[in-house]
Amino acid sequence: MVIRMSAAEVNPGAGGSLNVQAFFQVNGFATYQSPGTLSLPLDGQFHELTYSLAGMVSMNVVDQTGINLASHATDLLINVDNVRFEIAPLQIKSIQTSGQNITLKFSTSVGQTYSVEYSTDLSPGSFTNAVGGTILGDGQDATVTDANAVTAASARYYRVTLL
Repeated sequence: MVIRMSAAEVNPGAGGSLNVQAFFQVNGFATYQSPGTLSLPLDGQFHELTYSLAGMVSMNVVDQTGINLASHATDLLINVDNVRFEIAPLQIKSIQTSGQNITLKFSTSVGQTYSVEYSTDLSPGSFTNAVGGTILGDGQDATVTDANAVTAASARYYRVTLL
């Protein structure tokens, strides 16, 4: 979750920064959860506050989302330009061999489903979904092993697909 916002004192004096907490209410407003609190400089410039949603639960139906602003000694002028949600890009973090096996590690996002595919060449339609089946993301790194891949082909290309 990325919030682009600015803050400035109406009458400059105290300076500093403002703590901004993102929050979500789910389960018919029964559950309140926050991905954290970040500091926003009081310089009148727009800044992007990026909150990781890894570890957030029951996010299928969100009843309300918003921000809480901490107190400050003086009056503030707050501008929120936009709030956007981004899925973290797929990234294979490592590929290692151990004997005849190839092990891949990649990052996941909570609630997203992935497939690891391989091909012996890069021609269109040549990738096969065969490594580890479908993987449900939990915000942590996933590890998948392609057994006997070293002896199976002279070259093997991998990709991770978001289903």
